[in-house]
This record gives sequence, structure tokens and C-alpha cells, in this order.
Amino acid sequence: MFSNFFTRPFVFYSYFCNEIINRQNNMKNQTKNTCVIYARVSSEDGRQDYSRQLNELTQYANANGLEIIGTFAEKISGSKKNSERKSLEDALSLAIEAKATLLLSEYTRIGRDANETLKTIIRLRETKTNAYFLKENLCLFNDDGTENQYLLIMASVLSTFAEDEKQRILYRLRSGYAAYREKGGHVGRRSKEEDGWTKDKKTYERAYKELIQKLKERKRHLQAGLRDQRDNLRAIAEDYNVSVNTVQTIRRLFSL
Repeated sequence: MFSNFFTRPFVFYSYFCNEIINRQNNMKNQTKNTCVIYARVSSEDGRQDYSRQLNELTQYANANGLEIIGTFAEKISGSKKNSERKSLEDALSLAIEAKATLLLSEYTRIGRDANETLKTIIRLRETKTNAYFLKENLCLFNDDGTENQYLLIMASVLSTFAEDEKQRILYRLRSGYAAYREKGGHVGRRSKEEDGWTKDKKTYERAYKELIQKLKERKRHLQAGLRDQRDNLRAIAEDYNVSVNTVQTIRRLFSL
């Protein structure tokens, strides 16, 4: 009787400790078996597509028993700041929150700005969030949880190379633009006058008859000291499904 009385608390304590250990192990297993995929291409004109990256990363995740809990992709220059790259920020936030591995096709998908890429690596390190780069076959943390020192060294080297490549691309572009301008070429969007196409006053009058009437009405309201919520130029543009620039052009042409 007394033996049971004294040993029972230890039995409950042992059971409680085992439950904690089991839950911790389950959380570790869950962490190891989940991943977040991130892909990026620089061009937004259709010449580049991130579908290949997504396919390769999905195949890797399936082959290694990783459950994909999020997939993010964007078309944006790697020279942009992290704060301007919504998909990257969303992917990082989800991976950090879920303690999942962030999968990328290669290191430069993080970016080509050395400072920004190192900020991302530091953020992952501080939150103990792993990242795996398929092309380099490198991860931020080893299976035992220790940091991969080789990747940390490579991160600095690769970031420097990526920054150097970015600068060389910018140099080639600027050099090409300068040579083109010297030959009389025009860089940037051509004006309507250069393209030989402009709308005259009669064309606007035929195409935007109702809009012109609305702007005349707005002018009368303002002259009478009346103000209507829908007399706002942006609101008018929305009502007539045109741009604010078009509204401004018509006001200028017709003195409205």
C-alpha cells in the first residue's frame, strides 16, 4: 500500500516526461518532412518561365518524402530589395513559422544583391530555418542541426559573384545604350508624336462624348461652389473606364 503511494507520483512524472519527448520528436519529424518551394525569374516579358524550377523542386520534394506546404514564384529582378519581393517574403515567413525547409533551384534565386542575399541567409540562420539549394546540392543546416560551414563560406562567395554579374550586366546594358544613342537611336518608350500617331480634338470628341459632358458638368459644379464626391478625377476615370491621364488630356484639350 505504502509502496504504491510513494511510487505513483514517479509513474505519473515518468509518463509526463515521455509524452513531452514524444511530442518533441513528432515536431522534429514534422519539421524535417515539410518544405516550402520558392522560384524566381527576372524577365516579365514572357522570355523566361519558372515552371522548370517548380517541376524540379517538386520532383525533389516527392523523391525525398517532403510534404509541400507552400509554393511561391515570382517574376522580378534579383537586384530588387527583399522588401519589394512579396513572394520571397511570403515564402520565408511560412518556412520560418512552420519550421519547414525552404527549397530553391539555385543560390542566385535568393537574389543578386550581395547585401540582400546575406540578409536572407542571416534571417534563416537566426530562426534555425533550413534551406536547400538544388543546383549546388547544399543546405544551410546539416541533418544533426549543426550549421553547414561550407555553405556559409559559399554564401559569401556566391553573393559576391552574383553582385559582380549584376554589375557586368548593367555595364553591358549602359554601354549598349550609349552606342545606340550615338548612332541616333532612341532608348525608352517612344512618344506618340515619334510614332506618327496622335489623337486630334475631333477624335477625342467622337470617342469620349459622354466623358466630355461629365467634365463640363464638373466644371459648372466647381464654378458654382458645389462639390460632388463623384467629381473627383480618379472617380470619373473609374466611372468611364479610362485612365486618369486620358481624363487630364481631355480637360486640357477642351479647357475643362
